[in-house]
Amino acid sequence: MNGFAFFYILKSDVMKTISTGLIMLFILLLNSTRIVAQDRMVHSARIKLHYAINDSVVDSDILQNKEALQFVDSLFFQSDFVYNLDSVHILGTASPEGAVTFNKQLSERRAISLYNYLCNKYPMASQVSFNYQFLPATWQELATMMQADTLLSNRGDILNVLNSEYSHNYKQNYLRSIDNGNIYKYVAETYLPLLRHSTATLYYHVKEMPPFPMPSFALIKATPLSNKSLSSYSTPVAKSSKAYWAVKTNLLYDAALVPNVGLEVYLGKDWSLAGNWMYAWWKNDNRHYYWRTYGGDVELRKWFGQKAKQKPLQGHHIGIYAQMLTYDFELGNRGYLGDDWHYGGGISYGYSLPIARRLNIDFSIAMGYLYGTYREYLPEDNCYVWQSTNKLHWIGPTKAEVSLVWLLGRTNYNVKKGGAR
Repeated sequence: MNGFAFFYILKSDVMKTISTGLIMLFILLLNSTRIVAQDRMVHSARIKLHYAINDSVVDSDILQNKEALQFVDSLFFQSDFVYNLDSVHILGTASPEGAVTFNKQLSERRAISLYNYLCNKYPMASQVSFNYQFLPATWQELATMMQADTLLSNRGDILNVLNSEYSHNYKQNYLRSIDNGNIYKYVAETYLPLLRHSTATLYYHVKEMPPFPMPSFALIKATPLSNKSLSSYSTPVAKSSKAYWAVKTNLLYDAALVPNVGLEVYLGKDWSLAGNWMYAWWKNDNRHYYWRTYGGDVELRKWFGQKAKQKPLQGHHIGIYAQMLTYDFELGNRGYLGDDWHYGGGISYGYSLPIARRLNIDFSIAMGYLYGTYREYLPEDNCYVWQSTNKLHWIGPTKAEVSLVWLLGRTNYNVKKGGAR
């Protein structure tokens, strides 16, 4: 065997060895990747801590905070080889009573308080990413908790108001006003403490399956402060209608002996749709008195201002409208007959003022354009003699209202400011 052949054989053996080594290394890397993938399986656990009213201090003596904190210990005090914390999400909240701005600030303080508690007691927590959310509880959340409470005799009305689009202040004043304040006292003792909390969701991965089961954690169901037993919250309750509507009459037209009626329906998000119809057919042939008109209008309104935020169909409003009418007016002399339809439209502004539990007064003025054809006539010898035919092109006020508004709908009524204390 010459030197070249020996070198060739040696080179072939070396290449086979290297190839085999590379294949084994690839298989090893593949298995390692799979192990790493399993190692990074993300889990989560959630804790909820409750707070005293207007407070953000972590207190183990409130409701079931002690059990929640013990669970956190069971998670953090395990070996780092078992649990690796990745990130934490904290939600701070507050019960809905009180000022909205203050509740937002209190929610933030509670979230930060829980963050500081975790970082001070568990140093590893300060090394991972945190994100926060500050969200005061809503009245709808309170309604969900109360929906199966058979101890509330007027539960249906209460749930309708809490689930409505009434303002924050209106709902609070409503609860204070009913049953001489006893309902609000019961709600404040039984439910509101359950909504004063912050929640931490901890995301972690398992590096190696432990020889014992992972501690499971269910959301803590706090016990109501009241000694009265409550039904389960899981029972669904049919949601009642949230319709807000009103029937009205324009007192200015009524004073002018033009009977009229209107209907307004709240569409949501501070919008409403109104329709009005008038009809007068008074006459005295002997005296040549004619007071006849009929027609109507439709109007789309946008509500705004502080009153409108408190409750639908009150406060300032602007709108666009379209109208149509006919008429025949004569008071013993020259008459004006517009027996073909006149058409108009324009913009309006008004203000609806609550005056009683189910009554508002709505002041409104409309400016726009009115078009039509009318005839002038004179009474002569028991006849009516045509004088001229004219075109009406009117730009200016086309409608004025001082309307008495009757609020309809189960929860559509006014509550006195402040309510019972």
